[in-house]
Amino acid sequence: MTESVYERVKKRAYELWEEEGRPWGRDMIHWERAHQEIAAGNEAAPPIRVASVETADIVASEAVATAKGPAKRASRKAG
Repeated sequence: MTESVYERVKKRAYELWEEEGRPWGRDMIHWERAHQEIAAGNEAAPPIRVASVETADIVASEAVATAKGPAKRASRKAG
């Protein structure tokens, strides 16, 4: 039985995750990279998306925090 594109992408994404030391919160990055690798070898590979709202929100919030720099606290003067 031949393996579906989804199964191949799933296996490759898992391999990428393990190669990077099993980091938390990079599932979408691994999935996209795996899909691109599989699609490059098979022109007929349909786009496969797996929604991970929690991870996407965390990655987006980290990107915004990094872009803005560390938060600064307002000094409070005793008055």
